[in-house]
Amino acid sequence: MADPLSIAGLVTGVISLGLQVAGGLSDYLDAVKGRAEELNSSKRQAINMRDLLLTIQDLLPQLQNNWPASASTIERHINSCNAEISTLHTLLSGLSRPASSSTGIRLKLAEQKQKLTYPFDRAQLSCLEDRLAKVNSALQTALHVTGLNISITTSNQIQQVHNTLAAMSQSITTQTRSTAARLSLPATSVRPGEITGGRAELQLYSAECAVALASKPSLLSGSIESLATLDSLPELRAKATGGAYTTCLCRTYRKMSYSRGSWCHFSFSYKNLNTRHHLPSCPFYQINGEAQATNFTIEYDGFRKLLQTAFVLSFTNTRGAGGRSISPGFTYYPVVDSETAPAFRIMDLTYMIAGELCDHASETSNLLQHCFNSILTLYSQRRASPKDTNEYGWSLLHEIANIVAQNEVLVEDRLVADVVFSGTKNLIACGVPVTMHNGRGDTPCSRAIQEERITDRGIEFARLLIPSESDMPLLRTPEREFWWLSGSNCLRVLLQHVDFAEAAGCGPLGLAAIAGNEKLVQDIIRQHPQHLKEMNQFRHTPLHLSINHPACLRLILGVCEPSMLHEWDAYSETPLDCACLLGYTTSAELLLASGSYLSSSYIGSARVSCRDALLIAFKQRRSKLKLLALDTLGEMDARRLGLHEDIVLDSRAIEVQELLQKKGISIPLNMLVQGDAGSVYHHYYHSGGHPSTDILEKLWTLGFRDVNSFDMHGNVPLEFCGHELERARWLIEHGGDYWTPLNERKTSTNQSTKRSTEPVAPAHGIMCYIGGTERQPNKDLETQRWLLEKLLQVQVGDACSCPCMIGGCVPLKAYFDGRFRHPDSRNGIALARNSAWEWVTFIQTYQAYLGKRDLNAAIRRATFDALELIHTCCSYIGPLGYYSPYDSDETDEIHSEQKSLLGLFADLLLEFERFSYDDQSGRLLIASDPEEFWIRRWLPRITETLDGLDGNKLTEEEISAGEAIGVVWGPQPPPETETIVEPGWTITPEYIMGEIEKIMNE
Repeated sequence: MADPLSIAGLVTGVISLGLQVAGGLSDYLDAVKGRAEELNSSKRQAINMRDLLLTIQDLLPQLQNNWPASASTIERHINSCNAEISTLHTLLSGLSRPASSSTGIRLKLAEQKQKLTYPFDRAQLSCLEDRLAKVNSALQTALHVTGLNISITTSNQIQQVHNTLAAMSQSITTQTRSTAARLSLPATSVRPGEITGGRAELQLYSAECAVALASKPSLLSGSIESLATLDSLPELRAKATGGAYTTCLCRTYRKMSYSRGSWCHFSFSYKNLNTRHHLPSCPFYQINGEAQATNFTIEYDGFRKLLQTAFVLSFTNTRGAGGRSISPGFTYYPVVDSETAPAFRIMDLTYMIAGELCDHASETSNLLQHCFNSILTLYSQRRASPKDTNEYGWSLLHEIANIVAQNEVLVEDRLVADVVFSGTKNLIACGVPVTMHNGRGDTPCSRAIQEERITDRGIEFARLLIPSESDMPLLRTPEREFWWLSGSNCLRVLLQHVDFAEAAGCGPLGLAAIAGNEKLVQDIIRQHPQHLKEMNQFRHTPLHLSINHPACLRLILGVCEPSMLHEWDAYSETPLDCACLLGYTTSAELLLASGSYLSSSYIGSARVSCRDALLIAFKQRRSKLKLLALDTLGEMDARRLGLHEDIVLDSRAIEVQELLQKKGISIPLNMLVQGDAGSVYHHYYHSGGHPSTDILEKLWTLGFRDVNSFDMHGNVPLEFCGHELERARWLIEHGGDYWTPLNERKTSTNQSTKRSTEPVAPAHGIMCYIGGTERQPNKDLETQRWLLEKLLQVQVGDACSCPCMIGGCVPLKAYFDGRFRHPDSRNGIALARNSAWEWVTFIQTYQAYLGKRDLNAAIRRATFDALELIHTCCSYIGPLGYYSPYDSDETDEIHSEQKSLLGLFADLLLEFERFSYDDQSGRLLIASDPEEFWIRRWLPRITETLDGLDGNKLTEEEISAGEAIGVVWGPQPPPETETIVEPGWTITPEYIMGEIEKIMNE
């Protein structure tokens, strides 16, 4: 590394040397003992020097690119500090000599003594402070001069913009007067002296306008381009330099609220639009400052099928500027049937192309191009209208936005994307509206950004669909929230792309937070606190919009009302919800520390990066609730609720909350328990989460031990693990009760038992799922065997009288139901005749865990199903192991109908039991040689029996009687029926082209 003194003549070298000196002085002064009062001033000077140098180091590259003159000024001042910094470096070198390579204890003691006993007399201290003060003064002067230069330059540029706008205003006024003269209309003159009071006020207006433009980045960019174009015109440039005209620079600001409802075929909507034409400090504000317009609209689509149109009746009431106007309106738009309208039918073909043929880019692009061209042809032939909407309010742009959202591959491949982009632009150019809202309140743009996996190319496509009208809402929120969607996807787009944020109606504070501009956020909060309550069309508050910039979020949290923490957006998600779903860990921690409500259901849906913070906060809040209960409730209640146990308050939390509320104890909102009872293990599954065993282990380590509690529906956590055998094994290993029937367990006062009164245990549901996964190639055989060994010991049965199983509906029967049931049978449980090998596999796989009782049960069940007997046992319903028994009358009727078959079934069981033993060893043949028993003994005997049942011969009299009434004996050929080939699974380019040709020729 080069010596810093060798490059001290350069600005970079001076800054580097200064930072080295400032850091060295700070370290040295910190090491000096016993002189804290004398050295405090020097320490502050050294810290100030370091901060100033760091500021200049960050600022200098920007100045060199944008403000060369200011950069030269600051470089001169930095170079002037070179001598003082070099002197300070020499002093520092003398104070801290280089350390020797020796590591002896004497050398270390000597160095420590040198630091602790350095003779700082007052003369040396004063010299050090003076030199630091000179350097700091020079650096501060450089920054002040630079700021002054930039301010002057900015003021000149704003004045130039102002003059250009004034010239534009004068040009428009002149043209208006000329037009009025040609039309013989009275001209209206405005004298410049009546508009403004002086140069100072104009500069104030210009500054306010500049701040307003800065809060809208995309608008600012467009304004600069427009002004650059206008400035190139000679006549405007000449008028601007003359300075003879002045005008108002205020920009119109609109804020709109929207509500909608429906009843039968009528839809009612109400829109309130507040328009501010001028800033409060503008002289025109008193004349025409603000205007308010309300619009009430009634839509009727009852004639859709008859006239294929919908009628809209609207009334608009506008007031402001001392006047009022009432404007009635009557419009209609065509509503078509999407199954018969040709344009929508062709668009349906694009769904097929995207879903089936997207692997071949060349073919896909050609087919899509043909679809778009065909739609344009329909428009030109007047066979379709760009304004057409289907019965759900969807236009063709809604359809193409939905296709792209569900098939991002359409915009990822460049060849296909070019066709999609150009086709969409052509639809817009033909007049397909981008501002139309469908039945859910979506514009095509808002539909395009709702997908979780939206890519940059998807964003580029959605940008085509942004409405150009500034007062047109991107989303029309209905009365109820979009509970079926995740708003975090839309929020992620708004946070990353400012043009979408502006289109969604984000206010100044929200836009500043999205940009991460802490200074602007502070200024808006201080000067315009009303913006804390702003809300965009997705109902995102400033807290929602600042989660990607924790510094801005911290500023807003410091001044906002506590209720803002719990504000829902249009998708029923709070700021904490969105932070957890998008993985902003720091913001989630800030919101938790501020008291945001935390539900245990968040844990299942949150990103992994946020999960630990949620778990810790959840435990802390339950601990606070537990302490509050111990301080308030009596000893009897505390013991009954287990408050003295060294575990986290979990499933009993809602009961504790109810007792506290009955006593009039106020519980903070962030400690409230959600309405559904149950433990954190319940809520994890209720929220759609699929916890790994690592997460379950963390919950257990934190003290959550309620693995056997009930929720409000009478379910225990083990019942939700049937499809996740690793989780089921974890719960059983940690005390999960899989053997006790649910209707025999005790519950707390606010929990219900199972809806069924049958003795069903969690083992039933788990065994059924194990049976259903036997044919899966990636099954965890080791876990299945571990569980089967445990669950086979459970002999919980009911009073079922079905002969298929002795002892009622035990868990082993649930396994047979899951593995061998046939969906086409009468009651969902039957066994195909060729299933002998399935039974061989079952015995061979679990032979070590099957006892004689289990093997006999297998023979009984296999024989019962092979004879196709009807079960009268409980029907298996749902994933949680519910059984619905037959009533006694129906059972007796079924047994009576198949009495002869049941007798045959009993005889076969006796026969199979006789040859199920190996005569040589006395062991069960079914266990020692499953293939011998099932394939060479059981299967031939069953086949023989079934053939005998099928071949029972009738008497001659019975045959003659049957023929007399038209019965035809013997095999009959199948009836000839027309075979309808569904093209859904055989989509080819030829099929698509044929369908398009068919539609176009109709």
